[in-house]
Amino acid sequence: MPHELWHKPSAEITHLKTQCESLVENHEADIEDWYFKHQDDLTLEHFLCNERVLKTSKERSCLTESSEKKLNSKKKGESGTRKEEL
Repeated sequence: MPHELWHKPSAEITHLKTQCESLVENHEADIEDWYFKHQDDLTLEHFLCNERVLKTSKERSCLTESSEKKLNSKKKGESGTRKEEL
């Protein structure tokens, strides 16, 4: 890797950072509301996604995809235990 690119983030990281900043900017009031009033009751993910941003069950289905993928991969023979834990 060229030395001048060593500290420059990849395009994927830059794009993710931009999306994250946009999310925070667009939902700043909701995040503040969660922080000051609801963080003891709900996770930020549940409060922001389920309660504020995603309105329909079809939109909310993306929240369960990662959980389902993890369960399916464990069913295929993965124990979920890392080598360091053994």
